[in-house]
Amino acid sequence: MINFLKHTKVSRGFTLIELLVVISIIGILSTVVLSSLGTARTKARDARRTSDMQAIQVSLELYADSSGGAYPTTAAGLASLSPTYMPVVPSDPLTANGAYKYAACGTTGYHLGAIMETASSTGLNSDSDSVESVSCTTDFEGISTDCGLTPSAANADRCYDIKR
Repeated sequence: MINFLKHTKVSRGFTLIELLVVISIIGILSTVVLSSLGTARTKARDARRTSDMQAIQVSLELYADSSGGAYPTTAAGLASLSPTYMPVVPSDPLTANGAYKYAACGTTGYHLGAIMETASSTGLNSDSDSVESVSCTTDFEGISTDCGLTPSAANADRCYDIKR
């Protein structure tokens, strides 16, 4: 009978130290995963910008084909492509305020630009800065950080541009 009155200590659960160790390991792993996701998202947005620029370029060619070889004026801009040549003119995936630049080079050429998030984007090695095909007198600078009027050093180039 006395044995029934004795309380035996049974361990049911984790100690506080074990819980803290597990929580800290989970925190470290989540930090690593979230930081790599941020880089992947940046690269994905830059890839979308490149894809959007190619879609705009195709639409500009369709526009020129139907209008006797003339491209839209700078004043008309990319808005003249919608809805006939593309359903909606794409906007920048991050800011959504239409950060794509367009300038007409007379009636037979154009200059498109998009601001990339990283200067190491793969499209920047093959854009119009490297080719130097057409120069416009009233457009933006293709070698810049913001597709603006002021050129920057080549290692700070974040303006992906296409000239025709």
